Amino acid sequence: DKTSSLRATQLVLELRKLGWNARIAVPDSNWNREIGQLSGLEPEYFNPRLRAFVGSVRTIIKKISPHFIHLLNPKEKGAILAISFPQFRFVFDWEDWSTFWESRRVAKWYKQRRESWLVKRASLVVTASQWLQDYIHTQFGRKPLYLPYACMPTPDRKSTRLNSSHSSVS
Repeated sequence: DKTSSLRATQLVLELRKLGWNARIAVPDSNWNREIGQLSGLEPEYFNPRLRAFVGSVRTIIKKISPHFIHLLNPKEKGAILAISFPQFRFVFDWEDWSTFWESRRVAKWYKQRRESWLVKRASLVVTASQWLQDYIHTQFGRKPLYLPYACMPTPDRKSTRLNSSHSSVS
């Protein structure tokens, strides 16, 4: 997804400005390779096909040894990673309100259970809109961090205390 990769790229760039050793891993696609070259981030690329997905991400995790894993709009693959790597802390970041919208009864039931589990499993929940923040708080009882699209707090804020030794996979 073009916007998710853009949000991940901008987030990593901002974390690096704050002194973090942030890394990005994105699905291997022509668009992501183009963005990776333009941004100068040298992303790690994983195979997005379901059969190769976990093994591909496992290789990246072994190479990077992250302190936490940040996933944008987690769905089935986010749940698979959270189950496959229980030793890691996860930051789940929702930017797309349509992730939560479903009119079909069975699919709606499934999505609500999936999202509830992901919200509970996350070490930190982040949203790109106040609507999503309110929705997750109301539906799942957890107040997410509101981080507007493609923005980060400024380093001079007193509340921003980041340790430069941390690394992450976005």
